[in-house]
Amino acid sequence: MKRETWRHIAIYILLIGLSAAAMVTATKAVTYMCQLEEETEETTVPETTKDTSLFWTRPNLIDPPKELIVVERLQDTVGAPEATEEPTTEELTTEPETEPEIFTEEATTPPMETETAAASVEKTEEITQAEPVTAQEPAPAEVPLYSCHGLVLDPELQRFAYSLLEGYGMVCYYEYFLCQAYQESTYQADQRTLNHDCWDCGLMQIREIYWPEWSAESGIVGDIMDPYDNVRMACYILSRYWQSTGSIAETISLYMAGWGGPWQEQYVSDVTSHLPFLAKIN
Repeated sequence: MKRETWRHIAIYILLIGLSAAAMVTATKAVTYMCQLEEETEETTVPETTKDTSLFWTRPNLIDPPKELIVVERLQDTVGAPEATEEPTTEELTTEPETEPEIFTEEATTPPMETETAAASVEKTEEITQAEPVTAQEPAPAEVPLYSCHGLVLDPELQRFAYSLLEGYGMVCYYEYFLCQAYQESTYQADQRTLNHDCWDCGLMQIREIYWPEWSAESGIVGDIMDPYDNVRMACYILSRYWQSTGSIAETISLYMAGWGGPWQEQYVSDVTSHLPFLAKIN
């Protein structure tokens, strides 16, 4: 029994000690909290000590009010600066006086459409006054002019022969024609040569007895001794041979022998031998 009693006593004492310790701890906690509240009150600035100012309400950007609302907050603490007089709502809402509008000439200028129409009319007048542009024909190609062994056939005759050969589609024969004219007459338009009781006449030494026949065939009517008529008939005869053979050498040979004549190898060789002595003069 004694052990049980002492055990209860010890437990009781222990509980009392724990209760006392708890009370001491709680007391310290309450004291600490009170101190904190006092310090907070000392450091906190009351609302009445704040500077008094006028706060303007932010205008409503979507639907602004007709008048501005002024919210005035007064200061109640001692020693606060005196409130200054603020403008009233009527003064704030009063619009400043505007100067009367002065209408100048710029204000009465015509609209852009009128200016654009005037500009288009001026451009149209400029276009109508401008001279019409005509298509220019390309300049004719320059005819190459040559000398042969230092002798020069009349340049006008060279251009005339070139145009005739071009018309017959045989421009490639032009240089051979100049060599052949040199071989026939050495560029002497008035030369006459008696050949087997027949006269060969002019620059290209055309047979006089065949002139009427070729004139009727070609329609070329003229004087066999005229250099232009002589060149015109010679180009016609050469074109017949060229169109039949398509060969420069055969054309040269047929000009000497005629249809059915023998091959004129020496004549062809003599004519072509002058090619290296052609020298361009333009």
